[in-house]
Amino acid sequence: MTELDHVGRLGLTLHWRIKKQLVFFYEAPTALVAPLLPPALELQEVRPGVAIVALEVLHYKVGHFETGYREFYEAVFAATVQPDLSIDMPVPRFSMFAMKVISDSQEFCHSEATTIFTPTNHVPGFRIEFDEAGSSCVLWDGDARICECRNTAPETPTKPTTIWGQYFTNTRGLQRGAWRWDGLAAEHMKAGESGKMYPHALWNGLDPAQIGRVYRQMTSQPESTDIRFYHAGPADEPPVAAPQSR
Repeated sequence: MTELDHVGRLGLTLHWRIKKQLVFFYEAPTALVAPLLPPALELQEVRPGVAIVALEVLHYKVGHFETGYREFYEAVFAATVQPDLSIDMPVPRFSMFAMKVISDSQEFCHSEATTIFTPTNHVPGFRIEFDEAGSSCVLWDGDARICECRNTAPETPTKPTTIWGQYFTNTRGLQRGAWRWDGLAAEHMKAGESGKMYPHALWNGLDPAQIGRVYRQMTSQPESTDIRFYHAGPADEPPVAAPQSR
């Protein structure tokens, strides 16, 4: 067993190998986001009345479910929340409650829904078009645009990075766990025109016009990223070792 096979008493639940990944954090009114969370969770705010929501877009490498399994896409819309410090793990930099997840891979949807219990929806026409640098993208559902994500400082250099975080889901009661991100990352908070959101189920009932300015942007160097999940179980029970999966 290596240090990547567990964190504290929690065993490795999922290991995803990422081709391209972007995360855009946006300001949003606390009054609109808070009703979408389970009562046990508390939003993180950048100032009173202003919460942070995150859009994470991922392009997965070949071979996750069987030899030669095709590349596929995922988008996660989440709210940043206060961490659960009862989990034996390094201090989490980000703690996120997954409000909506979409993917074009049915196998991926099944895997996440039955291991870390994300609210994952199969959207066959979902795809992500990245720019040449891999730092900006457009999300599509068939011929309809979901979102344009424009990096306001694509020249920001990447550096070797390890990030620990936590995830929360609520499809089978409130569940939580830890994740570890390894790769070459660039991060900045430079203002600018960061794109546009369009009405879509991905926003979990929020009007995209009410989601505010971009707060933080993170990109990974293509072909550099691994994400590992360590499921801790229901939030109202002590963390327990998770069964190992992929």
